[in-house]
Amino acid sequence: EGAARFGDRIALVDGDVRLGFDGLLDQAARVAHGLRTQHGIGPGDRVALFAANRWEWIVAFWATSWLGAIPCLMNGFWTAEEFADAVALVEPKRVLADAARMARVRAVAGGLRTLVFEDGFDALVRGPRPQDDPAPATREDDPAILVFTSGTTGRAKAVTVPHRAVCGFNQVSAFTEAFGRGLYGLPLPQAGVPAPPSDEVVLVTSPLFHVSMLYGAVVMGAVKGFRMVLLPGRFEPERVLQAIERERVTLWMALGS
Repeated sequence: EGAARFGDRIALVDGDVRLGFDGLLDQAARVAHGLRTQHGIGPGDRVALFAANRWEWIVAFWATSWLGAIPCLMNGFWTAEEFADAVALVEPKRVLADAARMARVRAVAGGLRTLVFEDGFDALVRGPRPQDDPAPATREDDPAILVFTSGTTGRAKAVTVPHRAVCGFNQVSAFTEAFGRGLYGLPLPQAGVPAPPSDEVVLVTSPLFHVSMLYGAVVMGAVKGFRMVLLPGRFEPERVLQAIERERVTLWMALGS
């Protein structure tokens, strides 16, 4: 709801796809309606997201949250066996996956109800958006997301993140930013007055299923109104530099070791 104030500012760039905040909200609402009416997804249901970084992943994440359902962030690098183990833990009602990973899904869990991003998701995006869809009665301590551990000492475990934790992250981030402005003598935000949209252009090359990109890019983008540029695939320095120049990137959210 807060992101609606950013209007047609560009929210997301993925290759030739450019979505404004209004377009992102509209698509999320349509997909949410389709998931509810055509796929029976509702509050508390678990929906697995198993794909490489792509704009559909972000739309599906917000659509699932819109319904009061729980996005389960599956590691896109998992083997079929690792995916099967995660499915046994969270028992998703639906798996939303890209075509490359759907082969792994069917290899070990053929009975799962699935939706392929490249085949069927577009129909939800272009579907109806009724104005009377009921809002879920979500409480602060209800589960918001299931995020998996790295599994370095065994099988990955699903960690429940409540809505309160996501809201707390947003509040702490806003406070930290305001504190930084104060240190440099910049004007502080006024109580009760929304901060102006951020002019940052954020390059995302790391996986969206990781909390660093989910919180730092997907969630904070909706809160601050910055532009997110997805660059999926293997790291190629020339390709990254071209994206930085083309999109006028100001912040690269990279992970290193």
